[in-house]
Amino acid sequence: MVLNNETMALLGATWIGLLSCMPGGQIPGLTPRVSASMPAGVLGEWNSVPGKCGIPFSEGRLVVQPHQLIFYANKAEILELVEETPRRLRLSLRFEAGGEEPSPPATRQHRYQLSRDLQQLQDISEGEPGLIRWRCPSGRR
Repeated sequence: MVLNNETMALLGATWIGLLSCMPGGQIPGLTPRVSASMPAGVLGEWNSVPGKCGIPFSEGRLVVQPHQLIFYANKAEILELVEETPRRLRLSLRFEAGGEEPSPPATRQHRYQLSRDLQQLQDISEGEPGLIRWRCPSGRR
């Protein structure tokens, strides 16, 4: 049987959803998984203003691809990804150099929490609730 990308994303999202039913979203004995590729259930477009899905220059837009994140004004390559729990990710990102004056790429740590229903992605990089983005319809990436 051949599985297409949408079927794989659905299977990944279903698996994450089932695992997240455990208390605290953790599974006893689960060791964080280290990778450089985003899980299928997180891929796609997210936006802090759901009505602005599909608008390339929306400030709250985030496009999650397997090996990079595309923000409003820049892109970041995923250097390392740690799945702390099935719904919590810690990323080491290298942001593109930008601006009028050339500068070296910046490397930063980001953390994201996926909601139980897999429809919200919250930035928890600062250790407290941050920007929430909603999943955009699958046809708008």
